Amino acid sequence: CGKTTLGQKLSDLTGRNCIDLDDLYWLPNWTKRSDEDFFSLIKKEMTADHWIFTGNYSRAQLHIWPQVDMIIWLDLPISRCLWQALKRTLRLYINQEPCCNENYETLEPLAKEAL
Repeated sequence: CGKTTLGQKLSDLTGRNCIDLDDLYWLPNWTKRSDEDFFSLIKKEMTADHWIFTGNYSRAQLHIWPQVDMIIWLDLPISRCLWQALKRTLRLYINQEPCCNENYETLEPLAKEAL
């Protein structure tokens, strides 16, 4: 719904590092990182004086929220979130742009579900 885009714009304006939780969570080939490793990476990123986290992993909230000065919660209509997610997915797929720690969008999961 725009979390990463907003985070990157705030990073550009403030000079603070923008950390996308998806990049910390996903390993190559869409392999999920263990929670222990995920939380360790979050804590490592938080050693900097200033940072901006983007993403919404409820299990990460206990590690991040007690240390923040501000939380921006995007509360957009579900129709807009779905539309933006579809546009982003198609753009990444068509242009073969990497996302989420150098992974690439594919149509494979859709094909498997259709079978």
